[in-house]
Amino acid sequence: MAVRVTLPQDDAEKKRVYRFLYEVWSAEFSRSMEGMNHEYRLLEDDLDHTAQHFMAVDTSGRTLGCIRANILAKSQLPKDLLSRFQIAKLTELFDEGEICYISHFAVAVSARGKTVASLLIKALYHFCLHEDIPLGLSHCALHHLSFYYQLGYRPYTENFRIDAGVRVPIIHFGRDREYLQKIDSPLAKLCPAHLDDQGIPAKKLALHFPIFENPGFARNKKHHIWAHLAHAATPAPSYPREDLFHGLSEEERKIACKRGTLVHFNQGEYIYRRGEKEKSMGVLLSGSLGIEVTIGGNIRIAKIILPGQPFGEIHSLSNGCRTANILAIEDCQILLLPADFLLHAYRANEGLGFKLSYRLLQTVAARFVDFSEMAMYATNPAQIQSYNYSQQPDLIEEHIMNGTQHTSYDYTTLGDPDGEFTRLRNQATIGEEIEFSMLARLGLRDTMTVLDLGSGPGVTALLMAKRLPNITVIGVEPDETLRSKADILIADHDFSTNCRFLKGEGTNIPLPDSSVDFCYARLLFQHLPNPLAVIA
Repeated sequence: MAVRVTLPQDDAEKKRVYRFLYEVWSAEFSRSMEGMNHEYRLLEDDLDHTAQHFMAVDTSGRTLGCIRANILAKSQLPKDLLSRFQIAKLTELFDEGEICYISHFAVAVSARGKTVASLLIKALYHFCLHEDIPLGLSHCALHHLSFYYQLGYRPYTENFRIDAGVRVPIIHFGRDREYLQKIDSPLAKLCPAHLDDQGIPAKKLALHFPIFENPGFARNKKHHIWAHLAHAATPAPSYPREDLFHGLSEEERKIACKRGTLVHFNQGEYIYRRGEKEKSMGVLLSGSLGIEVTIGGNIRIAKIILPGQPFGEIHSLSNGCRTANILAIEDCQILLLPADFLLHAYRANEGLGFKLSYRLLQTVAARFVDFSEMAMYATNPAQIQSYNYSQQPDLIEEHIMNGTQHTSYDYTTLGDPDGEFTRLRNQATIGEEIEFSMLARLGLRDTMTVLDLGSGPGVTALLMAKRLPNITVIGVEPDETLRSKADILIADHDFSTNCRFLKGEGTNIPLPDSSVDFCYARLLFQHLPNPLAVIA
């Protein structure tokens, strides 16, 4: 297929580009975008009037692809992009004439996997060299990151979301010849030696944008990106391991990961949202993710994803839309995997392909069980002693005035106390790493005296004592049976000098004021009819 890249010569040819873009986005992705004109079937926005367009056409004149560039000195980006790209901060470091915004990069379905994308990128790169534009800005979807990273783009600021999903702001230093050569970018051969900037602009940016980094790349094969997995955290031994790559040899890890892409997410950022259609899945390398669902009208974190575990696999292996939100509970590093990573693993090593498939199916099955049990629990009120205080405020007030409280949890009324004790113990350990990381950020330190309010069977107090050997933990718990179990647990582990448990309640704590350094209450306040009084 003979393809050439040309510039639109008149408004009619520009209209061909706008019509081509409309067909790509509306027909293929079934989504609306700013600038879409459904009456005339065009995709055109304000940036088109100051942009340099490039179009790829075949010998018949049919449009096969396009891309556009807007030099900041000649264009005004929309306010949302000014903020998302941190343009004010960038223009303090570089002249507006040195930066261009790259967008509307599209290739016809029939032309993908051929030379069209390469020719468009090559034409754009020559344009930037000729116009003395060393910096290129763009943003891309998660599943396109590998392609952009291979060209030499690098992440430099926080991700953002549009209606279709997460977008990663990326920047390209076209004259950083050493870096382009290091990653084996095809653009390295197009950069003349006399234009090499020695990486100075990139280093300048790195001083002001801490997120800016060099993504991980494979060294054994051109055009493949992979990153070594961090050592997986070991969950409590009573739980099945979901670490997708546990036990693999170094060579097997390389094969499994070499088509992956390394991405960072900040605490509170959503990786996927319910209803989105873009396909991708990943493996968490560090940090923690939460699967967020809505039960009974309330938002809940249904499951915690720990390092080594996959996420997004159910949607990636099926059709339809995302069924839940996945967000970063803390700062995270993830390895995105393409939809065909299993196929490539099979081709490289059939045994490895079977291992990965088996573990992925185990994960999917385990998570379906988790959600089934959660749904049963949420729809079976007999499993929880619920007190409807919202309909009887006078009665609640009377109990508070009399010094007694009705709560939604009472250990002594449960039909299976041994089973409930096991649940409480497991509940205290399942999020141990996440919780103690959070407590440390809030100021928990060794040598402190800590109040563990609602201490239950003493598992949290024990975990604190193990981690912080010079700490003093005072548990306050109204239930005598749980206090007794806590005393036995602490004694069995030889931490009786660090931990003690007192009878008391949230509104009647048997300690003088200012006698502790840190207060901690785990999964307590949802059971209290008067949480504000307890906080006071």
